[in-house]
Amino acid sequence: MSSLISKQRPRREAHSVQEPVRPNHQIQVVKKVRDLRVQKLEAEIVHAREQCQVSRAAMRAARVRVEQAQVAADNHWQEALAAFQSMAINSKEFVARKFVHQQLKLQIAIARNEARDAVSKAKADRAGLSQIRKELQQQRVQVEKLVMLRDFQVAELERTVGLN
Repeated sequence: MSSLISKQRPRREAHSVQEPVRPNHQIQVVKKVRDLRVQKLEAEIVHAREQCQVSRAAMRAARVRVEQAQVAADNHWQEALAAFQSMAINSKEFVARKFVHQQLKLQIAIARNEARDAVSKAKADRAGLSQIRKELQQQRVQVEKLVMLRDFQVAELERTVGLN
């Protein structure tokens, strides 16, 4: 049995050979995903900006409608009062005009509610646009960090390869 043990050679240790350093492409993949997110957010900003413009135009139109309805109601009432005071109309016609004036006031109230709704929609659209802008800025910062990290890794790789 001793002859078996003595015939075996002691194993030699392998020389330590430095393995080639391979670049890590994971950062580049993540950067591409982030770039796609940035592009998507930029498209959303364009859409949100258009939506803001439309809602602001609707808000301005609603305000104009309120002002026009208010002027029309005031003019109608002033004409009714002037006609009644100059005795051009009797009390029955005045009551009828007063009823029309009440209807005009209801229309003004409806127009004001529509204007308030338009204002709140415009504010919500503006807040949405602001939120998308903040998100886009954060994504751009993340992309910049990834670019810096990738550049650092490339420099590290070049330095490591250059030393060998």
